[in-house]
Amino acid sequence: MTRRYYSHTGLETYVVRLYRRGELTLREAARRLGLDLVATMDLMLDHGVKGNLDASDVVEAAERFG
Repeated sequence: MTRRYYSHTGLETYVVRLYRRGELTLREAARRLGLDLVATMDLMLDHGVKGNLDASDVVEAAERFG
């Protein structure tokens, strides 16, 4: 494992924790991680975090796939 891997894993853990606490929106979490909203939702689900979406997050995700 490289230093970059551990750095990214630490960032992921930190952002997931903030999102779980409601301190970040999904959009803010995605921006910090450099992911799109769907990938960020998948990541959160992988970490056992559900919900915490606001209406604008849902609309934006629907527009991307609509």
